[in-house]
Amino acid sequence: MDQNGVAMALVSSTPDEGTIKLWEFAPNRIVPELRPYHGDAGSSNWAKADGMADYLRGRLAKYPHQGIGEFHIHNLDTSDEPLFREVIAMAKALDFIDPDKLSMTVVLTAMNRFLNENDGLQMAFLDGNQPE
Repeated sequence: MDQNGVAMALVSSTPDEGTIKLWEFAPNRIVPELRPYHGDAGSSNWAKADGMADYLRGRLAKYPHQGIGEFHIHNLDTSDEPLFREVIAMAKALDFIDPDKLSMTVVLTAMNRFLNENDGLQMAFLDGNQPE
């Protein structure tokens, strides 16, 4: 990090243990973020994995994660809304973002824009297209 002029890094990994090892090594430079991926829960099925909310709550209680992400929504299924609402509540409880600026409407709008992008690999930003 020093050789490349990187002062700090926002880090997430699958599994989360990699993130925690880096944070333990350099707690003043690594900002841990929690991914929902672990075990058999991957990018395509994490929202359907049994006990996902409990997993996230447990990791957030045990370690100093500053965010929840990255995670993918390959197929938006309205039956996942209760889990998404719970993830939003967990994020709000972390107090890393103004809770008044985060709502299910914002998240669903972002997911909808992402799903409707021509290139599924591009990120859809709330304020427009991906910057150059």
